[in-house]
Amino acid sequence: MQRIIILFVILILSGLIHGNTLAKDKIIFGTFFIPYRVINEDQGNFIDLTKIIARKTGLNIKIIMKPAKRTRRNFKNKKIDVIFPGLDVFFTSESELIGSYVFDTKNDYVFTRRGEPLLKTIKDLEGKKIGITSGYPYQKKLINNPLINFKKAETDIHNVRKLFKKRIDAFICEENSGLTAFIDTGMINKVQYDPDNPLSKLDVFYAFQNDEKGKKLAKIVSKALKEMDDDGSLKKLMYPKIRMLYKSISQDTKK
Repeated sequence: MQRIIILFVILILSGLIHGNTLAKDKIIFGTFFIPYRVINEDQGNFIDLTKIIARKTGLNIKIIMKPAKRTRRNFKNKKIDVIFPGLDVFFTSESELIGSYVFDTKNDYVFTRRGEPLLKTIKDLEGKKIGITSGYPYQKKLINNPLINFKKAETDIHNVRKLFKKRIDAFICEENSGLTAFIDTGMINKVQYDPDNPLSKLDVFYAFQNDEKGKKLAKIVSKALKEMDDDGSLKKLMYPKIRMLYKSISQDTKK
């Protein structure tokens, strides 16, 4: 009986030691620039979420921002522990990663010049010149459609300018990123999209390395995200507040 008690205590202590080690280890979270979402290593609502998770879990998180392709390459080469935002289209198979609790949805919309017909579906885009941004992930069903004439630009700002120079018929972008670009160029009152009908949706999560450390980290972070989802703080943080500004401007324009 005494041996069993001793063994039980050893197991408990070893678990505590491992947990403390994980908490003390510096966990590298890799990310990339996304307007509004990831502005730099200290600003953006994805950054805010990651900081909250660090406080809730006690994890020693270090955020590193690099270009999107380099960040994905660093994750593949195991130079970083986590990539965010993670999306399925970044990976060739599920075996490459352990995904966390889904904390957001990447909703892509079709932005067109105000007064022209709204474009809402992939079918609507066929036969047209459509602007997309280099390095951004898009739904495979969309991007692999051979009937759409995609035109790449380096930034969302470049796509906005091309749209109003009529070099493209429409611009596909995530809602917050797109609206931010139209605000920054002073074109927010000249653009339109249907907020209630996204062209495509992709789940957004934290992607961890598919190893024992990654599995443990994913479990810890997922628990924190689930708690935030349950108490409503996750939705409050992720809600596209910029949409309210667009709707306000749209109403003023109609008057």
